[in-house]
Amino acid sequence: MKKMLAVLLAVLLLAGCAGPAEETTHPTETTVPETTLPETEPSTQESEPSLFADYEYRHTDERDRNWEEDIVYLTKTLLGENVTKGHPYLQDKDFTIYTLRGMDQVVSSGNFYDSTLRDEFIAAMDQLIDAIPDLTDTQIVFEMQANLAMLKDLHTSVYQSLEYQGSLIIPVFYEVLWNENGPELYVTQLPEKYEECLLGRLMSINGVDVPTILNDIGAYTPAENEYAAVWAAASWFSTSLISYPEMLAQIGVMELTDSTVELTFELEDGTVTTIQAPVLTIEEAYASVKRVYGDLYRRGAYIYTNYLTDNYWYDVLEEDHLLYIRFNRFDKEEDCTYREFVRQIDEVLRNAEGITKVAVDVRINGGGWGIYADTLIDAIENAGIEQVYVLIDSGSYSASINLATYLRVNMECARIVGTPGGQPANFWGGVQGFYLPNSGLYFQRPSTFCNNIPGDENDALMPDIIIYQTIEDYRNGIDTVLEAVKNFE
Repeated sequence: MKKMLAVLLAVLLLAGCAGPAEETTHPTETTVPETTLPETEPSTQESEPSLFADYEYRHTDERDRNWEEDIVYLTKTLLGENVTKGHPYLQDKDFTIYTLRGMDQVVSSGNFYDSTLRDEFIAAMDQLIDAIPDLTDTQIVFEMQANLAMLKDLHTSVYQSLEYQGSLIIPVFYEVLWNENGPELYVTQLPEKYEECLLGRLMSINGVDVPTILNDIGAYTPAENEYAAVWAAASWFSTSLISYPEMLAQIGVMELTDSTVELTFELEDGTVTTIQAPVLTIEEAYASVKRVYGDLYRRGAYIYTNYLTDNYWYDVLEEDHLLYIRFNRFDKEEDCTYREFVRQIDEVLRNAEGITKVAVDVRINGGGWGIYADTLIDAIENAGIEQVYVLIDSGSYSASINLATYLRVNMECARIVGTPGGQPANFWGGVQGFYLPNSGLYFQRPSTFCNNIPGDENDALMPDIIIYQTIEDYRNGIDTVLEAVKNFE
């Protein structure tokens, strides 16, 4: 089978809730995810039989048969027919529920089976198998991802490598800024010849307006809410699906044979202008196209870009009487390092004069393993701090949501600030990973429900105080959210 085109088909988040640990398995193995939580008794009910339980292969062409085998393996895994547990919505068994109550970890179990969704999922996969001969390799993976999107679960995804030689890309990238009217895309990287468009608002591609494009891409993005779907489609931090010709061709915005695409921008002064952006290979884009960098890495608008390689760090902003604590990611292998990190925070809070606020920043943090919140709470409370703010945005997922909700549940003074999170307060995590037998593509599904705020039915973790980053501040290198925190009384 020919190699896949390099398109990221989901946000690269391999995070889970605090407790279960990720385990990646060989496709032929049957395992259950390793967990530090007590085991729960599975339901005695068996999954309903489906056409995949005793599946008979249909295709004889080598390429088509290989894809058929991959799709069948993916389907059987999620239905729980070749592993102990499949996806919680598709299998009639009990799954672990992890709830935060005070400092305690309450573990229970529940059944989340949806027989109607199971039937719809089976039918969609069955139709995809029939369509294999008429689809390209990339289209097959797109359609697999669209079928997974039916589950509305960010942690259930198929992934492709970004580094495949020959992949096509449009060398224009964006920053997503939300406001009360929805998302807006501002160009932060583009070829130097179009420098006048830097930080202009993208209005359309080949005449198709941005809201329509984002909505259509969202159909191929497993997510619980539109914040995560838009992040996957257009965020500079992940790989922008809106910048990949394969995705734009999939939704009918362009043809793969096109050598350029028409991008229309509204500039800072209100002028509307259109450019013909080139379609290049990744190698051409990075080797021969001189780009203008106006993104937040270079502009310094956000303090969280100061130390991108560190899992976590802090800074004392003396003039603002603020201790700023940043989590870039969570890593279970750094428990000892984290204990030393919290010890330093404790020492700073005890000895520094004038600190009245703590800001914990988990924006654009895709999660990881573990949240280690208890000792952090102790250090803050021992110092008598009464203003604690947790900063989130649409790029906050998984363990970041766990930490944000944990601090709010366990500290009366904690407030969540920013824009709605990329996942709800209560979500599926604790992923188990697999590889498809022929294409080698990685896919995953969750094992544990993180019931962080029982009864919260919002599809996104909602801030206590919603503050949107403005384009005016962004152009001037100002972090609107952090500035607001500095000025809170």
